[in-house]
Amino acid sequence: MDPKRLEKLEAIQEWEAAKPTTDSDWAEDVKKENLDIKFDYQLEEMLESHADKITKVEKDLDKFTNWPQAIKYELTLQFTQLFENSKINGVVPLKVEEKTLQEWVNEEFESQNLYYTCQT
Repeated sequence: MDPKRLEKLEAIQEWEAAKPTTDSDWAEDVKKENLDIKFDYQLEEMLESHADKITKVEKDLDKFTNWPQAIKYELTLQFTQLFENSKINGVVPLKVEEKTLQEWVNEEFESQNLYYTCQT
């Protein structure tokens, strides 16, 4: 899994486990995120952006949950192109960056699964 994505997911999981539960904790979190110094229009834009993101993530999660083979097929096409682009003397390699095509597909599938699970 991409280290940056893993780091973001771990941060989300840590926040989820330790999220504020009292009004005073929430007030501190708002200050920590600098939401207390944002203008109303900025907060409205953030709200709209996040609402749009939730809709997209829910749609993607539905596809991911109900049609995992379609996702794997799309990933296979994507990584097949990576292998095609890595030809050496016209020969497609068995591994790219020490991973087979199936390893690339499986790793990305699991990465996306974790992403969508943590986003909802």
